[in-house]
Amino acid sequence: MKLLLLFCLLFVTRLAHAQGEVGAPFRGANTIIVHTTDSMNVALNKFARVMVLEGYTIDKLDLPLGYLLTKGKPVGQITPAVYTYKAVALQEAGGTALRITGEYTIPVGVRSLTESMFWVKGNLPHAKQCFSGVEKVALSYVGGRVGYLLQP
Repeated sequence: MKLLLLFCLLFVTRLAHAQGEVGAPFRGANTIIVHTTDSMNVALNKFARVMVLEGYTIDKLDLPLGYLLTKGKPVGQITPAVYTYKAVALQEAGGTALRITGEYTIPVGVRSLTESMFWVKGNLPHAKQCFSGVEKVALSYVGGRVGYLLQP
């Protein structure tokens, strides 16, 4: 009975994270949201500027559709991974929400493996390093409020 109760509690906690935004990163969070009072165009341009300052190249910045894509940036020395990010601007009451996601690609033999970024405890996995890289940019957004989500 205790085991069933514990399982239900864990399931409800995981479901709560999947449905709502929280103010601190949590295990499995794969989306960073920056809320700002800026317009969609201003928000995307500001985010793009900071990404460029962090060494990323903007592959596509589509202001009418409201999204940004970065070109892949190699990170690491022993097993280099390529990190890419996408930011989608969504109009919300009083401003804009930038939903930021990312992925990394690592070579595996003659193939490559691509996975989404996510937050975990510790710094070793590429998933966490990819997450932390764009989180640094999100936290530096002047006048922005950062939140975290788990999206399917």
